[in-house]
Amino acid sequence: MEWAAGTKESVERQGAKLELSPIWWEEEWPVYSVSWEDMMAYASWKSGRTGSLFSLPHEVIWEKSARGTDGRFYPWGREFDATFCNSNISHEGGPRPTPVDSFPADESPYGARGLVGNVRNLCLNDPGESHPGWRLTRGGTWSGSGFFVRSAFRTGFSASGVYYSTGGRLAWLPRCGRALRI
Repeated sequence: MEWAAGTKESVERQGAKLELSPIWWEEEWPVYSVSWEDMMAYASWKSGRTGSLFSLPHEVIWEKSARGTDGRFYPWGREFDATFCNSNISHEGGPRPTPVDSFPADESPYGARGLVGNVRNLCLNDPGESHPGWRLTRGGTWSGSGFFVRSAFRTGFSASGVYYSTGGRLAWLPRCGRALRI
């Protein structure tokens, strides 16, 4: 995170300014600049506090939530439109995070919002033996556009790494009253 120039008082009063963003941090923005380890710790805390089970979603669940059953590239269809999501070309004056509900067209067939712009989402799983200690991310970010904000966009980072355009959302996992048979 890059702190904006100014006095200590102005930074405390106004908050922080993100790297590459022309505006100050806003409380309504989604959770970002957290590591996979941070998100898993939060999921554990929330699960203990509520009695429900929360976790980061597996990438397969995340992708189906974003793309639906017809394999669309973006939650709204096959063609990119910068007015439909928060990308680096969606705003005059430069890219920036926005509240999740700022782009109504960025809604999946299942009602999930902000999956291809705004914040790249951390996923539960790792990319396999080729990248030990990494965790996958899915979706786009406010600092990318086109190909880099597709529902199927997949990348990964260190589980302890903190990146300005990466965050997370928790999946609620219902508890079953009886054991599942597989």
